[in-house]
Amino acid sequence: MNFGIWGILGIVTVVLLIIFWNSRGTVWGGFTMGITLGFLVASFLAFTGHGFSWSLIWKFSIVTTILGFLSELIEILPIFMRKK
Repeated sequence: MNFGIWGILGIVTVVLLIIFWNSRGTVWGGFTMGITLGFLVASFLAFTGHGFSWSLIWKFSIVTTILGFLSELIEILPIFMRKK
């Protein structure tokens, strides 16, 4: 089974979405933005003759979800550091 880095990052993304299910903050916002941007880029490439690429949509959603988590982490980390 050839899993690759995108499979591993996809699992990390699903875990992050499950963990942040109730907060619906930057992680879910990043996921939504990634789907939207990926769809726009894939549509643009389809209209320019390169074909519609579904992999672009999920790659964009993976990257932007992880960026949303990093943004959430930057917000949470100082609060956690003050408690220690």
